[in-house]
Amino acid sequence: MIKDLLILLSIHPEKGWVRKRSSMVHVLLAACFYDLVLKGYLKLPGGRIACSRYPPSDTLLHDLSGKLARNNGKKFSWVVQKFFMLPGKYYRTQMLQLEQKQLISSRRLEWLGITWGKRYRVNKIRGLKPLIAEIERALIYGRQPGLSTRLLVELFGTLGLLGIFVPDRELKKTAKRRYKELSKRAFNEDHESHSAIRKELRSALRRNKVHPQ
Repeated sequence: MIKDLLILLSIHPEKGWVRKRSSMVHVLLAACFYDLVLKGYLKLPGGRIACSRYPPSDTLLHDLSGKLARNNGKKFSWVVQKFFMLPGKYYRTQMLQLEQKQLISSRRLEWLGITWGKRYRVNKIRGLKPLIAEIERALIYGRQPGLSTRLLVELFGTLGLLGIFVPDRELKKTAKRRYKELSKRAFNEDHESHSAIRKELRSALRRNKVHPQ
């Protein structure tokens, strides 16, 4: 899922923290909405919610889809503002799920017996290499990525984290240009839904004084 890959790729391999934590909590919500659209549980025709309940196999998507379904027919832009007001609880649920799935492991950071944070490690990081290669091809060579990968690129571009995939200074300029070109292209399917989610994410970041890239 996009939401899982977003976090896995954002964990710093040496330092163990999630990059851009203050922005990530908002971007994670957008990734969840994209997942619901891609899996056929959410559509936003005319900007209005049409959602069905996601199975309980994923606690976060199950919870979010239930709340959206109770607002079917209402404007997405009105309803979703409440979600973006308290994104931290969704972030904590996501991190717990990744640990339960054994996709990540963590260690507590303590001082004077008080836990003040966690450091994470991605398990089986080699499994991400094909995706990273696809992202690099899109950012450096301009190849058209699959829809899920494209949405991931846009999310990382919004976070200002394209440098994860393109560390070279000169290539970073190319990557940023490719990202901007990609974000202007129309979607082939579910155009209204993806565009509505992107718009609300950018609005949420501005409201919280986190300027999208």
